[in-house]
Amino acid sequence: MIWTPARRRPIPFSKGTNTAAWCLLAAWLTLGSASSATTITGTVMNLSRNTPSAGDDVVLYRVDRSMHEVARAKTDARGTFRFEAPDGARYLVAAIHEKISYHTPLLNAFDPATVFVYDAAPRLAAVHESSITLFPARESQSLKMTQFFVVSNASVPARTLNTPFRFQIPTGATLESAAVEPPGTLPFLARASTCGGRDQYCVDSPIRPGDTRIRVIYHLDFRSGVSVALPVPRSVNQILVEIPASLSLRANAQTVFRNAAQRDGLSVYSVDGWHRTRTLWFSLTPSATEATKRNGETTASQPAIGPRDADYEMRSGHRRTAAPIAASLPSGSSPLDLTLLLGGLISTLVGVGVVVARLSRTQAPGNVIAAKGAIGRYA
Repeated sequence: MIWTPARRRPIPFSKGTNTAAWCLLAAWLTLGSASSATTITGTVMNLSRNTPSAGDDVVLYRVDRSMHEVARAKTDARGTFRFEAPDGARYLVAAIHEKISYHTPLLNAFDPATVFVYDAAPRLAAVHESSITLFPARESQSLKMTQFFVVSNASVPARTLNTPFRFQIPTGATLESAAVEPPGTLPFLARASTCGGRDQYCVDSPIRPGDTRIRVIYHLDFRSGVSVALPVPRSVNQILVEIPASLSLRANAQTVFRNAAQRDGLSVYSVDGWHRTRTLWFSLTPSATEATKRNGETTASQPAIGPRDADYEMRSGHRRTAAPIAASLPSGSSPLDLTLLLGGLISTLVGVGVVVARLSRTQAPGNVIAAKGAIGRYA
């Protein structure tokens, strides 16, 4: 007689118990899906016409220390869009209208997103430079000049000026970089290419309604001092030069500065109502060092705090909506918290797997529950 092991009988489930088990499994899967993905909805509005903007491309970006494209969509007839995206992150939504991109501020995952776009025009009379600010700083044998332009677009109806922004640097200067901060959003590096005459450059960035900040950095040779002749081809409401204590400013006879104030350890000089096709003349030299005798030794006084770096200066005008982006851990979380959370999740998934395995022995093929994951791609 040959002995054979007894066939294991299936675990008995009543109809009610079986249904309840499947409902429990579906609840677990739904909970897991909800905790890993979220739905982001929003609207694109054309403020030039005060109507929803249909047919625009919309891009969802995840923002941590950089920007990563997650998904793309297109607005419907009502200007609305919808994304499925991973949960627990901060986002930025961009809409492309007439080949110009418009961005939201940083958003949390559950914030509704409204993107405002405008029609474009090659010429607008209501666009002007409201201010130019210069931050000189000495670097060994060179002078680093950080220059900000604030360009105001007050067009009615509101439209975007779709022509490159032109600027000129002093003769003999070497351009390092350029950056643009559109109204209400984050700054980004931009390419400045030569155009027109000598030392003239163009930044291919549209001027949207509101105030656009453009930052350029260039270097001048500096040993015992330097004379700066900065062409200003357009009318400007105000020009500011903010000087650290390590430098002294002397104006040319053609330029009359007003010593406005002391700010953050800088001496602020200003010129109001600058007319076009003029050149701003001034010279910079090392300031005299104050010496004091302490305990029979001569020590040089420390220079006042110099201008902060250009990235900070770019962010300072955007502090209300673009605080520095934190690292990837949620507020109040620690690596231990995340480890415990991950361990609990793994235990839960193992338990659900056991239930599925046991149920699969009694259920007919074809009854499959599929958990749909989050869509999107990461750069």
